[in-house]
Amino acid sequence: MLGIILSLAVALFILALWLWGGSGKKEQLKWVQIEKNKGKAGIKFLEEADRHGVHMTVNQYLAWWGVATGLGVALAILLSNPFMVLVTLGANYFVLKIYVSQYEIKTRGKAREQLGPAFLNLASAFRLQKNWLKALETIMPMLQEPLKSEFQYVYDAHKSGLPIGDAFQDMMIRLKVPEMQLFVTMAEISEQIGDAASEGVLVAGTYFQNKRLAVADLANVMISAVKENRGLTFMFIGVVLYFRIFQPDIFQVYMNTLLGKTLLTIYLSIAVAVPIFSYMILRKEI
Repeated sequence: MLGIILSLAVALFILALWLWGGSGKKEQLKWVQIEKNKGKAGIKFLEEADRHGVHMTVNQYLAWWGVATGLGVALAILLSNPFMVLVTLGANYFVLKIYVSQYEIKTRGKAREQLGPAFLNLASAFRLQKNWLKALETIMPMLQEPLKSEFQYVYDAHKSGLPIGDAFQDMMIRLKVPEMQLFVTMAEISEQIGDAASEGVLVAGTYFQNKRLAVADLANVMISAVKENRGLTFMFIGVVLYFRIFQPDIFQVYMNTLLGKTLLTIYLSIAVAVPIFSYMILRKEI
C-alpha cells in the first residue's frame, strides 16, 4: 500500500512540475489599472483571480487540482475511506478561493496602512490650497504602491469631471473601507460650500486615522482566532492519524463498516470547515 501511495505521489508531482513549467511568464499588473479582460479558457475562477491581481495559467490551475486529487486518493488509501477524495477536493475548492482572497487582502492591507496618514496630509494640503487637484498633486509623490495608484485614479477621475466625492466613494468601495464615509461626505460638502469645508475635511481625516487604529486592533484579534482554529484542525487530523498508525486494529474495526466511514468523513469535514469558515468571516470583516 505504501508503494502505491509513493508511486502515485511521485507521478502527480512530476505532472505538476510539467504543467507548472509550461505556464509561461507571469504578467505583473498594478493594483489599479484598466485593461481588457483576458479569458482563461472560460474558467471563471481564473478570470476572478486576474481581477484580484493573482495570475494563474490554465496549466497551473489543472496542476493544483491534480495534486489535490492525488492527495485525496492517497488519504483514501491510507484511511481506507474513499470519501476522503470528496473531502480533499471540497477543501481544495476553498483553498483556491482563500489563496486568491489572501493576495487581495494583503494588497488592500498595504493600502489601508498608508490611508490614515495620507488622508491627514491630503486634508492639510486641501486646507492650504483650497483645491482638490492641487492637494492630490502635493501628496501623491509621497505615497507608495498600491495606495499611490488609488489616489492617481481619484486624481484622474476628478480631473476628467467626476465629482471628488464620487471619486472617493469609488475608492472606499474598492478598498472596502467603510470608515472613509465621513471623509467622503466632507469631500462632497466641500464641492457645495467651497473653502469653508476645509476644516471639516481635516477633522474627517483625523477621525479616520483614529477609527482605523481601532479596526486594526479588532482585525488582529480575529486573525489570532483563525490561527487557533487552524491549530485545532491539525490536532483533529493528528488524532485520526494516531489511531491509523499506532492503533490500526481499532481503526480498522470502524473502517470496515459504512457507518464508520461516514462518521470519519463527517469528523474530518468539520475539522477542515472550521478554519475555512473562520477565514471567510475574517475576510468579510476586514
